[in-house]
Formats: sequence, structure tokens, C-alpha cells
Amino acid sequence: MEEQNKRKSIVYLTIGVLTLVALIAGATYAYFQAQTGNNAVANLNTTTGSTDNLTFSTEGEIEINASADNFGENMGDQVSKASASATLIPNNTTNKASDKYNVYLVINENTFEYTKDTNTPELIMTVKKDGDEYTKVKELTIKENINIQYKQEGQEDLTSETINGYDITEKRGLIKIAEGEDIIANGGQEIDKWEIKIILRNLDKDQNKNTGKTFNGKIIIQKEDIPTKILDVCEPNDNIANCLIKLHDESEYGITKLVYHDEEEDYKGETNYELEAGDFSYRYSGSNEEVNNYVCFGGDCSNNPNEEEKYSNLYRIIGVFPTTATKDSPNKEYQIKIIKADYTTEEETGRRRSI
Repeated sequence: MEEQNKRKSIVYLTIGVLTLVALIAGATYAYFQAQTGNNAVANLNTTTGSTDNLTFSTEGEIEINASADNFGENMGDQVSKASASATLIPNNTTNKASDKYNVYLVINENTFEYTKDTNTPELIMTVKKDGDEYTKVKELTIKENINIQYKQEGQEDLTSETINGYDITEKRGLIKIAEGEDIIANGGQEIDKWEIKIILRNLDKDQNKNTGKTFNGKIIIQKEDIPTKILDVCEPNDNIANCLIKLHDESEYGITKLVYHDEEEDYKGETNYELEAGDFSYRYSGSNEEVNNYVCFGGDCSNNPNEEEKYSNLYRIIGVFPTTATKDSPNKEYQIKIIKADYTTEEETGRRRSI
């Protein structure tokens, strides 16, 4: 009986080994078929698909500087441009895809002004999509038949051209070029190409008020909306200090005028250590006209000094400051510093205000 059981065990063991060998051989064969590509899909009974892929790229930064060397009689207009593209690659299952994206011009700095009248533009913006004139910028009005003269690279004579464009002479901050722009790929990748030009016009008249002025801007192209104010990033019950930090991180200096003082901040296009406090604070920086950092305390507010009661409730945020921080270990606890929009009263401070 014992001998019979041994023979059965040997038979079962042999069958098990042969089965294991068959499984290994099958797996190995399938593996090498997958590696070599010989009938891999048919033999392995699998399919591989990709997902839609939308990517963006930009090139160039728009910079115009008006000096005595380039902005005078018979010197022509100045032209600066930047480009951007959106590329949509569809999945290889349907080979079709559609999506939406946004195109912005962010003006970090613009000190130009009208020297003749507000109907005579001095800074003109032109927009092209895939080489064609784009006229759908909602917040700006198109100006037609504008004559410009400029020097092309490698040429001495001025080139004359008649264009349609948008007057941005005194524009600052964010300009929405295209919002929710459709891109559709059918049978292969689709590429939308954008070009933005800024032209400083030489009107051959007295424009001395604009000598020494500068313009700095860049194109941003992306799926997400760019936040412009605290309410765009703040949720109910959020700490306002955290909201300001989030606004800085998700937006642009040209829109928020918030600068992070970590000795590395890209300030108006260049690192400016003279303006760096290096204390890990987030501070507003800019002229009164540029910086919108008002908050209301104590009731209704007004920015009209003649409405004294409402105006006295108006404050301005200086910035967000860490309670303690070092360069190697910044503290994440912050507090907001504010000042009165006008001045504190004797009743508020207990001291007489000096005139």
C-alpha cells in the first residue's frame, strides 16, 4: 500500500512539473512575442490606447524702450513681438479630440501715455492666429487703417504698412486675448499658432512725454483661467493671508502687483535686489493707480474722500508678513499689515494728528 502511494505521488509530481514548465514556456513565449512585436496583440489578446494630449509653448518677451537714440524724428516706429502655440494630439483609438484654452497678454509695466489726444493711439497691439488677423478681443475696440513705418532687420529704409489693431497706450495688467478658444484635432495633431505685436508709433510730433518710457509684457497660453483678485482663489472661511499667497502663486505680478521677497523673485522681468526685503513677505508694489489693495472695515466704504464716514472705513493692505522666519527655515504663519487709505483720526489713536 505504501509503495502504491509513492507511485501516485511521483505521478502527481510529474504532472505538476510538466504543467509548470508549460506555463513558464507559454509566458516566456508571450513575453518575447510582445517584445518583438510578432502578432503581439492577437496572441496576448490586449489593446493599448493613448489619451488626448494638449500642450503649450511660448517664445519671446515684448519689450519697448523709448530713448533719444530710437525715438525721434524720422526714426520710424518700434515693433516688438512674441508668439505662442497650442498643440492637440488626439488619442490613437478614435484619432479625434477637442479642447479649450485661453490666451492672455500680461503687461508687467507700461508707463506710456497719450501725447496728442485719446483718439490718437501711441501703443498699438495686433493679434494674429494662424497668420490671420484676430479681431475677437472683447475688452478692446479695434482701430482701423493705422499707418505704421518701421525698420525690418537688415534694412536701412523704413517699411510702410497699414494695419488694424487695438489701442493699449495706457493699458496695464491683464488683457484676455482669447477666452475658451476651441481647438479640434481630427485625424492627426492640430496646432494653433498665435502672434502678438506691440507697436510704439512715432507720430512725428512732440512726444517728449514718452521719451524714457518703457513697456514690458508677455503672452500666457494655458487651459486654466488666470485669477485677478482674491475672490477668484478664496474659499469660504479661508484665511485672507493664505488667499493672498495663493493669488500670488497662481497669478502674475503684472496683475496682482504682489512680490514675494525671497531674494529670488523675478521683479518686473529682472531680479532687483534693491527692492528685495528678503524677509519672505508678500508685498504690494506699484503706483496708486496700479495697485488695487483696498479692504473695508467697520461698515460701508467709499473711495471718495468727500464721503467722509464711508471713506474712513477704507484701508489698504501693505502685504502679508511671516511672524518669524529665517532664510533656511521660513515660517508658514503669516499676518496681514494694513494702513488707513487716508489717515487715522485723533479718536482712533488718542493722539492729535500733526499737519
